[in-house]
Amino acid sequence: PRSTLFPYTTLFRSVYPADWRTEADLKRHIDVAVTHGAEQFIIDAGWYGREPGIWHDNVGDWYEGPWLPDGLAPVRTYARERGLPFGLWMEVESIGSNSRLLETHPDWILTRDGKPAGIHEKVIGRALDLSKPEVAAWVESEMARVIETHDLDLLRLDYNSMPLAGGNRVVAGIVENTIWRHCEAIYGIVDRLRARFPQVLFENCSEGGGRTDLGIMARFHTTWISDWMNLPRSIQILNGMTVTLPPEVCNRLFALVGGETASPGSLETQLRLPLFGHPCYCGLVPIWAQANPEASARIIHHVQLYKDFVRSMLATCRVYHHTPVLPNSDYNGWCVLEYAAADCSRGFLGLFRLNPVGSSDYTCRPRGLARSRRDRVT
Repeated sequence: PRSTLFPYTTLFRSVYPADWRTEADLKRHIDVAVTHGAEQFIIDAGWYGREPGIWHDNVGDWYEGPWLPDGLAPVRTYARERGLPFGLWMEVESIGSNSRLLETHPDWILTRDGKPAGIHEKVIGRALDLSKPEVAAWVESEMARVIETHDLDLLRLDYNSMPLAGGNRVVAGIVENTIWRHCEAIYGIVDRLRARFPQVLFENCSEGGGRTDLGIMARFHTTWISDWMNLPRSIQILNGMTVTLPPEVCNRLFALVGGETASPGSLETQLRLPLFGHPCYCGLVPIWAQANPEASARIIHHVQLYKDFVRSMLATCRVYHHTPVLPNSDYNGWCVLEYAAADCSRGFLGLFRLNPVGSSDYTCRPRGLARSRRDRVT
């Protein structure tokens, strides 16, 4: 039953990328999150390391950067004073080129045929080799230390170093691929940490939506299905992922900033899509004084709609994919999703037109209604 897979209350959370952000910046964004109705605050990549602005090269050094001279404690305290649980991002299976960890343990890099393996944006040799017991032990101890030191309510685990064919090594005269041992190691680590910290939410991220296998999903409360907000691709991603996974575990992003992954699409459509998953919001405004009041009003409206109508039924609803197969390269046509309460007492329906090419009409026959009832459509 899905209710046993997801024992925690679904949270609307505000996610903020903190690449070199100061304490004052983070506190301002907490204020923005509270104003828009957030129920949790997560600091994403960039709170650690020696130099600002290079989160991907600092991974491995899981200590606050010098741009946070008093550490994260004041930010965590402020978030909780405003009623928000506190979470952090880690990419603990990776080793950055600017990290002290690399200087100390270059022998921990994943290798294939004696050469560095694993790639991230053309950077070779960024992956740790968890098939080595000492590396796996360090990974587990660092995750536990970060949870305890920062008194976390949530830990987001990312993994941006693609192992490609994986590492290898010779065992008893046989060349062995290390991916299997890596998976066994990370599964065991998360199992033990879940048992040790039962109050902490564990969130899978991994390249903004990769590594969403059943082994991972058995161990994490939610998963990031994609960084992309780019329409109509983001609609197709949610449609496909909810064929496989229940919607309440599929984090769906909304942001007003975000480069190439977040540009096209109307504000209304971008706000409606997260209602069909687990809503996560970031980058709403730089500071509250610069907020667009009309956009903020629409955000607050949709957040409240999620809280008042969607959330109570999301973990137990029936999910109907009216358009289950959407070719990735063909944006013509429609995507139609329907979520209905098991007792047919309520439901909601999303009809997303993917492209102005093709018919502007779609005949939808809801499947979650009871013929014996009369329903009000809003």
